[in-house]
Amino acid sequence: LIKDNHIAVAGGAGIAIRRARAHVGHLVKIEVEIDRLDQLDEVLEAGADAVLLDNMTPAGLAEAVARIGG
Repeated sequence: LIKDNHIAVAGGAGIAIRRARAHVGHLVKIEVEIDRLDQLDEVLEAGADAVLLDNMTPAGLAEAVARIGG
């Protein structure tokens, strides 16, 4: 699970995901916690397997789910 402190240390969500993927390979699922919609595209493009939507409004949750395709 990649959390906000991991993202901050890495310098961004995409970087954190790519580093984790390089370390664990493709057989381990990578989950990323986000709390803003502007982070969503970056984590999806970087290859996150799961996105945890933390402390978002109901409208923000609905938009995130719609953008993910769920």
